[in-house]
Amino acid sequence: MFSASAGASGPPEEVPEHPLGPRPEPAIRESETGPPTLDSVGKRLEKLEQAVVKIGHQEGTPADISASVKQVQQDIQTLVGHIQAINTKIETVVAGLGGTVGYAARENFQCKKCQNKGMVAAELSCTSCGTKSWWGWFPPKA
Repeated sequence: MFSASAGASGPPEEVPEHPLGPRPEPAIRESETGPPTLDSVGKRLEKLEQAVVKIGHQEGTPADISASVKQVQQDIQTLVGHIQAINTKIETVVAGLGGTVGYAARENFQCKKCQNKGMVAAELSCTSCGTKSWWGWFPPKA
């Protein structure tokens, strides 16, 4: 058993410990952590995997194990939602890049004169001093 405070006005009450032990961390909510990132989803997947392994080694009543499995299922659904949100963002970024001049230029450009593929560069100018330089892909020097 452990103590839980009933608030500033009352004494702590005794709360029985769950047969499978305390939950390692409270559920992570997007409102607390911000929008999901690939890194945060990866960390949550690691924790979820650890929880599944722990459940596999748990002893307890079928109801206790069932409750743990249901929590893991809810966590999986949350992660799937976050992964779908990240995928939507990636698709939006890729669609936006697809509308730019340089997108996939190296893969798609072929010179009409020499037929060389992927050797493409653009001239850029420094907006401070006006110096021009070339950025891109060039054939290897012989």
